[in-house]
Amino acid sequence: MVDGRFMVEVTGRGLPMEKLHDLIKAVDLDKLAALKPETQN
Repeated sequence: MVDGRFMVEVTGRGLPMEKLHDLIKAVDLDKLAALKPETQN
């Protein structure tokens, strides 16, 4: 859970576990947490 708003999940078939770990590490969690929620009018 990132900033109580986002769930990040990586799934794959036929990939080594190391590759899945590399993919999740490539997600910039700080940038994701910094996103401001949309305001509703």
